[in-house]
Amino acid sequence: MIRVLLVDDNAIVRRGIASLLAESAEIEVVGEAADGREAVARAAELRPDVVCLDVRMPVMDGVAAAGPLSEKAKVLMLSYSDERHLVTGAIRNGAAGYLVHGRFEPEELEQRIVAVARGEMVLSPAVTPAVFDVLRRAPGSDNDSRQEGLGALTAREREILNLLARGRSNRDIAEELFITNKTVKNHLSRIYEKIGVHSRAEAIALWLGVGDS
Repeated sequence: MIRVLLVDDNAIVRRGIASLLAESAEIEVVGEAADGREAVARAAELRPDVVCLDVRMPVMDGVAAAGPLSEKAKVLMLSYSDERHLVTGAIRNGAAGYLVHGRFEPEELEQRIVAVARGEMVLSPAVTPAVFDVLRRAPGSDNDSRQEGLGALTAREREILNLLARGRSNRDIAEELFITNKTVKNHLSRIYEKIGVHSRAEAIALWLGVGDS
């Protein structure tokens, strides 16, 4: 079972999502929180696999909370806002996905949570172009250094990055390349360091900017 923590300052939204997921055979809602600070505490206590996180909340908003939460679990942003700075801020802080309410069918939510739990990146189509464009052209980013880093990738690292950009999870990559999941994680850590990124989404955005090799 995939353990999920729901975080939204609107109790009605939380209960609605919990009700939607109640019949799932793969997902268990293990707790709720009303703001980012409470979410961080609850995540430490409950150890969820995925945190479904709203953006605009009191005390600590979702963009800020995505950082510490992504160290404990996969973070899937669920918000009514598709503002570019909020989307890219959450992704840079480690969120594995960003879904906009009203831009996906209710029955799709379970599929998206399962995908995030497996290590895939999930984005609403409405925010995907903005995420890739802004992350590739982020002001102050050392693009020359990043391009040099891409050139320094080994053949195996480039192979892994290609698979990552095609939506493969760590487990899928390991199975396809006949290596262990731990080896995949080690490769990804080296890739992130070489190309100067901090998240899966940033690595994919940068790679898509130069095309598959």
